[in-house]
Amino acid sequence: MLLRDILNMPTSSAIDRIRVIDGPNAVDLEREGAQSAPSLPRFTDAPGINSKTALAVKGLGKTYTTQNGTNTVLRDVSFAINAGDSVAIVGANGSGKSTSLRCAMRLIEPTTGEIFLEGRPLMGLSGLALRKARSKVGFVFQKHNLSTRLSVLSNVLHGGFARGCGIRNWTHSIAPKEERDRALDCLDQVGLADLAGRRADQLSGGQSQRVAIARALMQGPSLIFADEPAASLDPKAGEDMMALFSDLCRRTGLTLIVVSHNLEHALAYADRLIGLQAGSVVLDRKSTGLTREDLAWLYEETGA
Repeated sequence: MLLRDILNMPTSSAIDRIRVIDGPNAVDLEREGAQSAPSLPRFTDAPGINSKTALAVKGLGKTYTTQNGTNTVLRDVSFAINAGDSVAIVGANGSGKSTSLRCAMRLIEPTTGEIFLEGRPLMGLSGLALRKARSKVGFVFQKHNLSTRLSVLSNVLHGGFARGCGIRNWTHSIAPKEERDRALDCLDQVGLADLAGRRADQLSGGQSQRVAIARALMQGPSLIFADEPAASLDPKAGEDMMALFSDLCRRTGLTLIVVSHNLEHALAYADRLIGLQAGSVVLDRKSTGLTREDLAWLYEETGA
């Protein structure tokens, strides 16, 4: 039965027909509105916290205080991600995707909740201890944030700062040989070893994003957080970028958590989807067998 057929049923029957939620973060569909409801189970095969958990958040919330009152952008967000998984966080603009990712690493301080990175709580850490914990996570953002006047190799060397490398890693001309070799290997993994000596301001958008990925790999991370990594790229470069992420994860065992507004990318390259709507988790399931049409409800107005 199609969603439009359900919505044409009498109200009480429609609500009964679409109550298929079996997860811990179920939304009251009668309160939120039937137009938000899926026609498929929304919480299936979601892992709990166990010895393989790379990242877990419990009850994560974020509220901003403004002159006009408060604005809650995250509500009781909870999920666990196992090491080696490839997970996409999806949802409409303003649903809280990027905020949840940044709060999970305390790049934005959450208002409520608990965060565990490889079993270690993050909420009680600060200063050097927090930086050391976050060094296990490589960040790749939509903006590449390269030092444009420096070489590609020098930019990749900057990833070593997260491991405590000294100022010699600022430029390849004075960096230790072992660090230069490591940076060249990271460039080779993203297919850009032949551009090591080129200035960063002479790169295309896709090449710049690959350098940003190599810089993240230079940290020696166990997780990669990617926030809309293909959003500023043309369709072909964006597709290549997501294929590169997928290949790196398979070859190295890295855990990938990617925020994406592109459902085709999410379905093709993620093993699991976490969907947000109005700041709440409303979907957490494997991507196998799903189509873009199955997820159209995620992008409908909820009235929240």
